[in-house]
Amino acid sequence: MRKIFKSFPLPLLIILISGNCYSGGDEISILQDELDMVLMDTYNPCFDQLESDINDDNNITYVNATRNDNSYTVLNITATGENAQLDRLTITSGHSNGDAGSPTESRYGGGIHKSANTISLTITNSKLIKNISKEAGGAMSAGFSGFSGAKSLTINNCQFSENMSAIGGVVYSANINSSTVTYSISNSLFSKNKVMDTNAAATGYAGSSMWLRSYGSGSTLVSNITNCTFVDNSDEGTASGMNNFNRTTLALTKNTSASHTANISNCIYFCIFYSSYNFFMIYYLGG
Repeated sequence: MRKIFKSFPLPLLIILISGNCYSGGDEISILQDELDMVLMDTYNPCFDQLESDINDDNNITYVNATRNDNSYTVLNITATGENAQLDRLTITSGHSNGDAGSPTESRYGGGIHKSANTISLTITNSKLIKNISKEAGGAMSAGFSGFSGAKSLTINNCQFSENMSAIGGVVYSANINSSTVTYSISNSLFSKNKVMDTNAAATGYAGSSMWLRSYGSGSTLVSNITNCTFVDNSDEGTASGMNNFNRTTLALTKNTSASHTANISNCIYFCIFYSSYNFFMIYYLGG
């Protein structure tokens, strides 16, 4: 039976899980009295594996019918007003292909869906592999709204491979109100991820690695991207307005009434593929 919306729900302040492996049919249950516990064995070198491929028949194509029993999203983070931390996880085979109008977590964030009401998310030493979403954030979607003050998304020492979506093949994140969000992304590998048309109603845009978006009126983004490698990613979306100047692996954008400051250093871009032969790696519309 397909796990809908909540294969591994994480409505907690701090989530650090290590030392076990979980297959597609397993559930993780964490009690409220474990809120302040750190469930992590620092001497165990293996990753937890949270896998949504229930029948072990995964193949990384959106139209592959054998993925239809996979969970929509593997980790659904719903902690209102709190912070979540994930460490040493392998998250794979999420398949967010819900119908139009269905809950956001069934269409966004095949690997991880972070509620817009969760203040901050930190992911370290983890792998997100072969996750797909119909609309945005193949590996992860992270919205921000609902609370004033500083918010953040931090990614360090992670690997993202073979994820796919119509927008943001790995990460799609948008700040939709007037607060400030800081992205700190470092020491990570983005490889063989893809943006493409997932169906006629969800034509592809850009950001095969990331689309970080300052969307709301008065919103502010600061994106710090350091020591990352982007290799063999592909942007093939055919949505209206897409061209060889904005069809790119890293999209950093803002609306007219918003601002977005980007600081990118010591990053490598290699073998970036597009639907034609103009090779643009970063599209920046900043403040």
